[in-house]
Amino acid sequence: MEEPILNQNPKMPYRLLGKTGLRVSAIGLGGHWRTPDGGRYWDTFEEERVPSAELKNREAVFLKAVESGINYLDITTPAEAVVYGKVMKNLGESMYVGYADYRLGFGAEGRRHAGAVLEEIDEGLRRLKVDCIDLLREITVSAGFLSDDEIELIIEAFQTARDQGKVRFLGFSSHRRDFLFHLLEHYSEAVDAVLFPFPFGARMDLKKSLFSLTKKTHVGAICIKPFHGCSLFESTLKPEPVQHLTPDALARLALRSAMDTPEINCVLVGMSDLDELKNAVQCVPRCSLNPQEREWIESIGIQEFESMLTKDTAWLKEWRLV
Repeated sequence: MEEPILNQNPKMPYRLLGKTGLRVSAIGLGGHWRTPDGGRYWDTFEEERVPSAELKNREAVFLKAVESGINYLDITTPAEAVVYGKVMKNLGESMYVGYADYRLGFGAEGRRHAGAVLEEIDEGLRRLKVDCIDLLREITVSAGFLSDDEIELIIEAFQTARDQGKVRFLGFSSHRRDFLFHLLEHYSEAVDAVLFPFPFGARMDLKKSLFSLTKKTHVGAICIKPFHGCSLFESTLKPEPVQHLTPDALARLALRSAMDTPEINCVLVGMSDLDELKNAVQCVPRCSLNPQEREWIESIGIQEFESMLTKDTAWLKEWRLV
């Protein structure tokens, strides 16, 4: 049964997240944001004390995101849970929350047991200052694959927490297509959403598409890495057709390309400040590519897009076909 749209804005497209009944905004707020020195993202805050400047930054971005119609927030670190818990309490505003703690969850070393998942959930509730988490989006181990026994342990732990009213839906995040295919082919009834990369320039695999499987199984598809893990802006090897684009224009093109893929329910964007949020929201009125833009992007070879990856993001080559 569908629920009323949270934070509805007439300018924002909303898409049904699989079989959850939730209509999520086409753009979601990724939990990562850069540190003041330009570092990758906040991991932890000492004794969970949030620096005042960071709290002010997140409050401003979160409030503007809500006003813009964004209603899905995705977090994976202890710091993100702490700061957004304070933000939502201070502002009296909310979003659907997709939550994981990479340090406490099943993917962490020595934590591959059901008790770890239950502890992860309890700590999330405490840090987020909520009674129930919308989507537990469990992170797979670093190798990216879980055994059937491990998948079933996670499902069992989730169902225990769900019966206690602590969580609503279950998702899995993975960087490996083969794992997600296996998960959906064997456990789709228990899984509500999957999160996986959709880097700029990715194409639909016409022979065996992950999107075809999410559609068939009614499992939500939330996509990450639209900017190649930010290496899209760092690369000096951009294909000639995009060399003239400013970083903001390149970001908008990447987002519109993702949003123009109807099988994607929500694409996650890390927004470090109001300017980045404003730039992302500008994509919404013109989220669909026109035929000329689509033809232009498709004319750029996959190898040319791969040239834009850095050493740290080279693994995204595995996602040139989705």
